[in-house]
Amino acid sequence: MADWKAPLPAEAVEGAETHVADHNKIRAAIVEARTNVDGVELTPGPEGPEGPEGPEGPAGADGAKGATGSAGKDGAKGATGPAGKDGAPSQEDWDALVARVTALEPEA
Repeated sequence: MADWKAPLPAEAVEGAETHVADHNKIRAAIVEARTNVDGVELTPGPEGPEGPEGPEGPAGADGAKGATGSAGKDGAKGATGPAGKDGAPSQEDWDALVARVTALEPEA
């Protein structure tokens, strides 16, 4: 409870000589009450229970495109191709090779 400093005057009587003094006492009491109220430090009470969850908001816009990821693993080895031709040179290829080698050899 508040510790009031200013005493309140007695009941007012119409035309009393103490009218101005009574008025000033009432004014002083009001000023004191305002000062006390202004000086009160408000302290929060205990936290209440959590309220219900609100509705889901609208979906946000798509984000920016991310960086390109690293290359994936190599794929499985492909099937073996068909067998190639015989590796022996043709008679024409052989004759052309012999002619080139003969041309490079010095004559004796």
